[in-house]
Amino acid sequence: MTCQTCSLAQNAAAIEAEHFKASQAAWVKLFAVFDRDPSGMGKNIKKTFRMFDTDGSGEINVSELSSGIKSVGVQLTTGEVLERDP
Repeated sequence: MTCQTCSLAQNAAAIEAEHFKASQAAWVKLFAVFDRDPSGMGKNIKKTFRMFDTDGSGEINVSELSSGIKSVGVQLTTGEVLERDP
């Protein structure tokens, strides 16, 4: 691996780490809002999110989404899940 390639890989890793931190921070803020929701809907959303986020990363990847959808009785292929990605 050349030094330039190392540098690109390090930059990509740093960008991914920043994206992850920003994503985590956004979910923490959103979950705080859900906790104050008097209707209880926020707690249900958090519970459902955590059910889908099986690796605890704070994000739901295609595999987790596909598995979560199947767990509630909806049969979609991974391709069908990807087709619905905006």
